[in-house]
Amino acid sequence: MQETSYGAATLELGTVFVMADVNGLKRANDTLGHAAGDRLLRTAAQYLAALFGKERVYRVGGDEFVVLVTDMAVSQVAARLRGIQQQLEEMDVSIAVGTAACDAAHRTYKELKAEADAAMYKDKMKCYARHGWEPRA
Repeated sequence: MQETSYGAATLELGTVFVMADVNGLKRANDTLGHAAGDRLLRTAAQYLAALFGKERVYRVGGDEFVVLVTDMAVSQVAARLRGIQQQLEEMDVSIAVGTAACDAAHRTYKELKAEADAAMYKDKMKCYARHGWEPRA
C-alpha cells in the first residue's frame, strides 16, 4: 500500500478489502460486562488472523476490523468469511462482513472502505433481523 494521506492511499490491483464488525458488542458490554465484550473482540480477531494472517488484520475502531488480502480472489475471500461466520456463531460470537475488490475503478483506501462498509452494514442488518435485535442508534 502506498500512503499519501489518510483515505488517499492507493492499493495494489487485486487487493480484497474486508470490513468486519463484531455484532452485539455494546449489548454484551452492557449486559454481561466488558470482559465478555473483550472476549468477543479477541475471538473475532484470532479467527480473522488465523484465516488471513495477523499481519493483514487491523483493528480500526471499537468493534471494527479491516483485513487486506492480496493473494486471493474476492470469491475465495467471501467463501472463507462465510465459513468463519458459521464457526463463530457456534461460539455465540457474530461478525458482519463486507468486501470490495481493488480494480481500475476503485483503487483508493477510502473508496474501498466505503464499498466494503456498505456491504458489511447490509450483513449486520441481516444478523440483527435474524436475532430480533434492535440496531444501535
